[in-house]
Amino acid sequence: MYQGLKDMGYLIHSSGSSTVIYLRNRDDILEKIPLNGEIGVISTLKGRSYIYTLEEGMVVRHVVHGGIFRHITGDRFWGVNRSLREIKVSHYLIKNNVLTPEIIAVRHIKTGMFYRIWVISRFVPESRDLLEYLNAYKEDVITMMEKTGTFIRRIHDLGVFHPDLQVKNILVDSYSRLWILDLDKARYMNHLPRFARSMNIKRFLRSCRKRIAMGEVLLPEGWEQAFLNGYTGGMDI
Repeated sequence: MYQGLKDMGYLIHSSGSSTVIYLRNRDDILEKIPLNGEIGVISTLKGRSYIYTLEEGMVVRHVVHGGIFRHITGDRFWGVNRSLREIKVSHYLIKNNVLTPEIIAVRHIKTGMFYRIWVISRFVPESRDLLEYLNAYKEDVITMMEKTGTFIRRIHDLGVFHPDLQVKNILVDSYSRLWILDLDKARYMNHLPRFARSMNIKRFLRSCRKRIAMGEVLLPEGWEQAFLNGYTGGMDI
């Protein structure tokens, strides 16, 4: 189940029904992760579920299901492959110079036939999601959308497919660098086919149009073309 994690610098510690996967150079983290219950203290950060902070520069996400059945399935998963895949995709992107918060540790708790999962990752200081950025810097929308297209093209060229690619899953830091978030559903392929690229692009553009329709952001004419120009860079996809 945990094959390949040691090669990426992670170690595994199990005690009873709890298993913690953690970075080799952060073995101190084991003392801060309880065997049961939530990890850290609740924060003001927003996500699919509550976001907690463990210490300065470290956030904790209690993984829950999305979609129409989320109220039924909640935080119960049949297995842990989803979180293991997130570690591997995250490590792969970082190794290839794509910014994404490094995963410091993951805790699995087995309850009967199900698992509950917590992911601890680095916090990106002085950052905001792309939606907030586009609202705050209206004069920079075209430039940033083109930059976002180039960023997504880089991720696709590395063979990574992000099923939940949307405007709030891209982070902009204080240096205007882009980060990709929420890789728990992401997958790596040796070569990302054209239809998968197209699906991802359409998913992102739909998320922007949805926010426009909801009155959450006002984007100028040409924003979609700017994104596509950044993605293609004059090259065939």
